[in-house]
Amino acid sequence: AYMEEVRTVILEGDAFFEVKRNEQKPFLVQTESHFVKVLGTSFLVQSTKPDEATVSVFSGKVEFGVPAGQSSI
Repeated sequence: AYMEEVRTVILEGDAFFEVKRNEQKPFLVQTESHFVKVLGTSFLVQSTKPDEATVSVFSGKVEFGVPAGQSSI
């Protein structure tokens, strides 16, 4: 069985990411309350409070949501 390798970053605070596209190795950013999953894009994650997060996408697409709930692209 094929297992997907995921590149994961645990984030507290704000960070800008520019991720090279690699469909075999998705990139995952986790804050205390949200996640952002990308294949290749540039984006800013702001997580100034434990239960809040904001994503600003500069290019490409991301999936953004909460681990046990809804997400959107």
